[in-house]
Amino acid sequence: MKTLIAVLVLILMVFFNISVVFAGGFLIYTQDAAATGMACAYTAQVDRPSAVFYNPAGMNQLEGNSMSTGGSIIVPRTTYNSFDTGHETEMNHHTYFAPNFFITHKISDKLAAGFGFFCLFGLTTDWPEDWEGRFIATYTKLKTYFLNPAISWQVHPRLSLAVGFDYVFSNVEMKRAINLSEEIGIPGLPEGRSRVKGDGEGQGFNLGLLYHITDNIDLGISYRSRIDINYDGDAQFNIPATGIGAIDPLLANTFQNGDVFIDNIDLPSILAVGLSTTMIKNWTFEFDFYWVNWSTFNKISADFKNPNTPDVIIPRDWHDSLFYSLGAKYQLNKSIVLRGGYMFRNTPIPSKTFDPILPDADNHIVTIGAGYTRGGLSIDLSYMALIYKDRAIHTNIPGQNGKYETFCSLIAVTLQYVL
Repeated sequence: MKTLIAVLVLILMVFFNISVVFAGGFLIYTQDAAATGMACAYTAQVDRPSAVFYNPAGMNQLEGNSMSTGGSIIVPRTTYNSFDTGHETEMNHHTYFAPNFFITHKISDKLAAGFGFFCLFGLTTDWPEDWEGRFIATYTKLKTYFLNPAISWQVHPRLSLAVGFDYVFSNVEMKRAINLSEEIGIPGLPEGRSRVKGDGEGQGFNLGLLYHITDNIDLGISYRSRIDINYDGDAQFNIPATGIGAIDPLLANTFQNGDVFIDNIDLPSILAVGLSTTMIKNWTFEFDFYWVNWSTFNKISADFKNPNTPDVIIPRDWHDSLFYSLGAKYQLNKSIVLRGGYMFRNTPIPSKTFDPILPDADNHIVTIGAGYTRGGLSIDLSYMALIYKDRAIHTNIPGQNGKYETFCSLIAVTLQYVL
């Protein structure tokens, strides 16, 4: 009966999570509170159902059946100080939630399988509708949902390999104001509004390797492939009447509601390499290196079905990004474990294509966490502070020049049950 109740609780949590809107950053790597507490330095030691995500080769370390569910509560704060006007604008405050669910099964001594549902990439930025950069962006939202089955094979008592398949479905929404005076070349016209929405899907794969170098030193390698997603959707325009007889028909013909095709939103490949050690009694230390292939993200293009509506191309030209992460875990007693970690992440966004759609910057990340286990049930809780460096942008684009300041708090919780 206790097992049945635990399973039902996990399933109900997952269905609840799916209905919750999430976001707060393009790459969301906090898929387990245990890993989050160690600043995601988890590739070489993962011995939980979230191995499906962090390193599927680790599934061979799990006995029987295991499942976990949880998520990350993300609370970002961003402020823009304009160099042109001196005005300060604060991004609208929201709290977001990114859910996850994992299950693993030990098929035999050498084979294990698992399945994961998680949201690896997500983004929401929500600026006031009357702010200085409204002609660039007022609202942007990207959601991705990953379905990831995986299988792991123990090739040798010290070596396990794994492969998984990713099916991703995603939706995107972008809003901005339209400067009709600039579009038509007549000063004094009112502003219009646009909203573009679309849905898409894509496929990819992930690989894992776990090698026990010695009895207390482990090497983990995990790779996720690039996934290309194109979106089919619709565009809606709100164009007020100008009162100028020759202009209103022109605007109505140019900005018609209709279909749109959004291309070139490519989710990057990710390589993680981790080295962990348990050489000191009750302690586990791990150092991880992450490489994210953002250089494939060159542009975003929106092609409108209406030939009179000008297509939109937003240059990105991002760089590859590197993460360096160090985590520690201390087994206080049989039931309680304490965790801490530090990560440095450099932004992939160059100054030449920086914009308020995603005001990213290099950041330092500090984490703490704890876990409690009783029988087959465990609960883990972690806190992550993302301290972004202030970023000053000097361009010729009105409404974009200024200093961007960001701080983000993240709370991760995971409930796990071993059947």
